Amino acid sequence: MNNLLKIINKLHNEEKEFWINLIKNTFTTNCVCLLIRPSGLKLDNKKHSYEKMVEDRKSRLGRSGLEEKARLYRIADEENKVWIKTKGVISEY
Repeated sequence: MNNLLKIINKLHNEEKEFWINLIKNTFTTNCVCLLIRPSGLKLDNKKHSYEKMVEDRKSRLGRSGLEEKARLYRIADEENKVWIKTKGVISEY
């Protein structure tokens, strides 16, 4: 445990350049890149399972259930459009 605290303290005291180099060396250079081709069969399977899920949900909810979901969506959409005041929050960072 004491050794862990030493490591944490050492990392806490590292300069900005240490962290920049760490990110560069770990994530942006000398990385492996895989090129893949999507599977048409898997895409079709996902598409069909999604379509079935939507149809099942429509059947389960019925017209009134779908109308209720549409109403709830409109309310949530309007609530998400409300401007949130960020004064003070951004200045802290």
